[in-house]
Amino acid sequence: MVWSEFLRRQVLLRLYRGGGSMGVVVVQLGQGGNQMGYALFQCLASMAVSPSNEFFRSSQPHSAAVKARAVLVDMEPKVIQGIMKRAKTTAVQAHRSAWTYDAQRLVAHNSGSGNNWARGYYGHGPQCLDSVLDAIRLEVEQCDIFGGFVILQSLAGGTGAGLGTNLSTNDQLSAICRTLLGILRPSFDDINEVAVEALGCALLPSSWRTVQPSSQTTQKDVVNCKPEIRRAGPSSMRPGVRLLSDLLSVLCSHPGYRMMTMRFTPQVPAQSLDFTNFTWGAQLKHLRQMLITGAHKELEMDWNVKLPTSSVHEHKRGVFPTSAHHLINRSLANLLILRGSGSDNADVSDFADDRMYPIWQVDPLSVAACSTLYGRYEIAAGLLSNCQSSVLPASRALTKAYNMFASKAFLHQYFEHGMEAASFDGAFASIEDVVTRYSLL
Repeated sequence: MVWSEFLRRQVLLRLYRGGGSMGVVVVQLGQGGNQMGYALFQCLASMAVSPSNEFFRSSQPHSAAVKARAVLVDMEPKVIQGIMKRAKTTAVQAHRSAWTYDAQRLVAHNSGSGNNWARGYYGHGPQCLDSVLDAIRLEVEQCDIFGGFVILQSLAGGTGAGLGTNLSTNDQLSAICRTLLGILRPSFDDINEVAVEALGCALLPSSWRTVQPSSQTTQKDVVNCKPEIRRAGPSSMRPGVRLLSDLLSVLCSHPGYRMMTMRFTPQVPAQSLDFTNFTWGAQLKHLRQMLITGAHKELEMDWNVKLPTSSVHEHKRGVFPTSAHHLINRSLANLLILRGSGSDNADVSDFADDRMYPIWQVDPLSVAACSTLYGRYEIAAGLLSNCQSSVLPASRALTKAYNMFASKAFLHQYFEHGMEAASFDGAFASIEDVVTRYSLL
């Protein structure tokens, strides 16, 4: 027991000093999860200088080709075969971002789940559990140091059902494609590419920095910042963000709040990047306004919405009415990731305003930076927020579910697979609890 504890400490010490990287295994479930997973790996490979070791592993010794740390699961093979073929084609055409899936990490059947959650949960679940766990175990064993799972799945359906994505995500992403990127009829590929830009910005390697720009950091800032930054000092090499433990520890410190929202800027068509000038001040101003208004795209922002002039300590409740009769989108915690030239010196102090957070939150803002360009973006900022943005879509989904349950719509398709009415009541209560908790921030 003492020896195993010693080994564990040595592994953690090696990781902290930069001697190794954690492997993160992505589990792609169902049609939506597999399509999103392909877009995510394509983004991680193309946006970075070289494929990240956290998400890719060498396919053969002394070979430049890499394989995704992924397990693909679906109850019909069509989608999996399609993305496997696309990955191979991309690997042949683009050597810099060449990657493929491991054919030994696929779990597919020919029956399908018929878009029936109960059939996927009560039928295919017990039948496929062992084979899925075996595939996951084999992939985890390929990691020198295992860092955790990223599970991609859809909110509704058969195979990939679960609370994996926000109900309004497709609507929001479709609007971004149409209004900002000029894609009149966005396909699933277009929607996924927009979604994974923000996710990739959060998952690619970066290092912690203080809230104050490095050129303005004082000794007081160093004393009050996170312990790992304090140990490194403001001018020395700062430790990197550890996936996925650091993301969870800074954003989900309270077990009752686990709903996160991603935002990303700039949102411009790829063909316009070479003709557009970006500054950190403008991009961060837009991103902050998106946060406090709860908007997911820049055109949705209402610039009339302002934070109240009074302090958060003067309010008993966590929601502030404004002159425009809007509600401020309050946050429990925010992780801001800056990528590109000048990311260490960008002023992000506006995101530390205590009026945006509950009174009891001690350390609501964490900032990471990386000077490496994010793909073709000269500068890019991603914001991962544990905030109230999930309240409205969750409430809408709950209302629709209540109405369908009251009218007994499609209930026989669930009951025939062993699901009971009490299961619906428990699910409703869980979502109500989440909505109430966030509404009172």
